[in-house]
Amino acid sequence: MTAAGDEYCKAAILFYQLGEVEAAKTNLLKACECFKKKRAWYSAAKTLEQAAAITHKQVAIDAFLSI
Repeated sequence: MTAAGDEYCKAAILFYQLGEVEAAKTNLLKACECFKKKRAWYSAAKTLEQAAAITHKQVAIDAFLSI
């Protein structure tokens, strides 16, 4: 499962680089679930942190564009 989590993380990075923010967040959350099932708590927390950072950036961009 951690291999699956790692693959989801790699996919999320590629989606983010392509500008597909929602797909990147979805893949990070799937990776987190894989890590949780294997009780890899640190990796699960880091993927949640990355998803939160992406969401925070997207909210900031949306707020700036609405001005």
